[in-house]
Amino acid sequence: TTLTDCGLGSSLDLGFEEFKHFVTAYQSSEGFLAEEVDAARAVFRRLGGLRQLPRPRLVEALSGVFGAHAAEAARELAERLSSGEESDGEASRDPSQAEGLTFHEFMVCARILRETLMSTMWCRFAEADSDGDGLVPGEALAALLPSLCGITLLRGSATELLADAAKAAATAGRRRRTPQGAAGRGGGTPNGRGEDLPLEQRSLDFDGFVRFLDACRASEGFARAESEELEAVFNRFDYNSSGEIEVVELLDMLRYLGYSTSLETVHELIKAVDANCSGGLCSKEFRRLMRLHREMEIEVTRELFSAQARRPGGSGEPELQAAVLPDVLEAFGWDLQASALEAVAREFGSPEQFTFDDFFTVAQRCRRLFAEQRRRHAGFSVQEVKHIKALFQANGASEQCVIDMKGLEGVLASLGASVGTAERRKEVLETLEEARREARAMGVAAQDLGSPDDQSAISLPLGLHLIRALGRQGERSSVDREMQAMERTDFTHSDVAGFREVFFNILDHGTPSDARAEDSEVKVPGKRRSSAPSLEGAVAVVRQPPARAAAYLARSTQSRRDDGINTLRSSLGCPVSGPQLSFADLWQLVRSLGTRPTQEQRAELASKVRELAALRLSAGSKEEAMAQSSLAPSSTAPTGIAAGEKVDFATFLCLMHWMSKVNFANINEAAASVLSAGQGHLVLVRGGTRGQLAGGGAAEHHAVSSPQAGGTALAVAAAAVASPGGVRKRRASLS
Repeated sequence: TTLTDCGLGSSLDLGFEEFKHFVTAYQSSEGFLAEEVDAARAVFRRLGGLRQLPRPRLVEALSGVFGAHAAEAARELAERLSSGEESDGEASRDPSQAEGLTFHEFMVCARILRETLMSTMWCRFAEADSDGDGLVPGEALAALLPSLCGITLLRGSATELLADAAKAAATAGRRRRTPQGAAGRGGGTPNGRGEDLPLEQRSLDFDGFVRFLDACRASEGFARAESEELEAVFNRFDYNSSGEIEVVELLDMLRYLGYSTSLETVHELIKAVDANCSGGLCSKEFRRLMRLHREMEIEVTRELFSAQARRPGGSGEPELQAAVLPDVLEAFGWDLQASALEAVAREFGSPEQFTFDDFFTVAQRCRRLFAEQRRRHAGFSVQEVKHIKALFQANGASEQCVIDMKGLEGVLASLGASVGTAERRKEVLETLEEARREARAMGVAAQDLGSPDDQSAISLPLGLHLIRALGRQGERSSVDREMQAMERTDFTHSDVAGFREVFFNILDHGTPSDARAEDSEVKVPGKRRSSAPSLEGAVAVVRQPPARAAAYLARSTQSRRDDGINTLRSSLGCPVSGPQLSFADLWQLVRSLGTRPTQEQRAELASKVRELAALRLSAGSKEEAMAQSSLAPSSTAPTGIAAGEKVDFATFLCLMHWMSKVNFANINEAAASVLSAGQGHLVLVRGGTRGQLAGGGAAEHHAVSSPQAGGTALAVAAAAVASPGGVRKRRASLS
């Protein structure tokens, strides 16, 4: 391919001049194909512009080129470059001495990373090549995948992906991919032997093995039918056809798939797989999220299977007897009727025994039935439906659980959504028609939908969809407020994620004690939890937490305490919805950073809290919000702040920006001191217009010279002091 790119055709017979052309072309592209260079250039320009890529975005850029599976290796490379361990040309310059990387330096980094990845693949391949013939048997492939790309394949998917790898080999020809020092070990054919043979009878050489890995990574290990289904779901909820699912869209999508979730959990899940830090998920990132979930599903399913499976005759592959299938499936908590389980078994021919692959396929079919059932209930769990039904009955519902408009107003009032004005009543009636259309699309029976002309009979199924639609409005309001606050403060998605960590740490655990605030030895945990801003290396993205994200999804169908109803009440309680901090919590956070604010500064902060709380960013234009919220405390702000006054997350962002910009109580210096105490080699480098944290070799601190840079440092330092031991137990889960 390189020969063709430099105009030498495909001949392997080169004269000296042609050979020089070949070497020049290979060096200029760092060994990448022309289309690979174009793709890398697009990532470079998106993250860094035309000239330089900020070094803190190196990991993000490399992950964009190679995929999420390469994030850890990219992070290690960035750390080696920062410490000077890697000495490959210009790419190894001290990051404290240069603001960014040129495109050629970025391609050098990409080439080093590719060689690292290829070397790792070769080592795994060589370990599996037990007889040294340059071929790996098909049955050994499954054991190699989890460590290389985090994918566990079932037999059907493996067969499909092997066929895809064979097609790729037929298209690409015999282009050798053996890393340096491994020449002569490959053998065999690029496709492996016997394309039409069962998996256990196939074998792959190194080229075929690499193409097989590429096929697995491209599809995230999903079979073609599953990939098409995921793509259809993604497109269904990409409301604005942007090619990216945003927070509210993902919230709707997960509920459609059968998960009870919340805004807080969705933010966590996005952070787990958002490789480009856009605040949303592209189709590729969404498949990655679903793969994390699939891995946890496989783990849970295997545990249930192993507890009941038996080996026929004491040997062979374990099998599950059909008689115990309903009991095992019941452990998933899907609340399906016995008739539905029997129907699923008949779909698979009612076998007397199930292998694990067969059992997992049956479980997935039951999972889809459960999702369909939950969609008819507007995504509410069984316990949530019971709670809302009880509210219907308490407000005059009939035996068929049908209620009139007055009773519905009582139900909504019990959930925190008052319908006290004519305008609000009109909005609810308009939303009722939206809910009726949604309920019809989700398969609610026609007799439960009622008539648009008759508002005196509202069934429980229709009421569930109305309550969900009203809750969605509150969730959109909350997201809109956060986006307006983000635009106003000029924080990045990564900054916002860091402050979100602080906010919910305080909600979960409270603020650090006064003793800690007085302690000059505040430590930043060396190993930050995955959803907090990372302090290690020149990175702008957080470590991927696959087990954590998948665990949210794995608990997706289990009944929990009343959290779903509490979340619903919060979202219905417009205009300011969601969790909120008290002023006392905010004040204690400021002190926990090591500041020594005066009583006058306490009054100044209280005045700013009142001003922002009264502003209601969700109401009015951005220009009006900007005009009303100046840096100086408002002289017309209401007085007498109550100890229980609350601050939602959007307001919290604005406060953090204000404190950083005016350096409230020398908070920027206090944040730098916290970082210095926990990680002495941190250097604040400025890439573009925004400061970022990068691991450098020097022990000095550059002064925080901009509110953006100060905000980033403040987010990391606040997360460090607000997180108990660097580990936080989250209340939210996808249930």
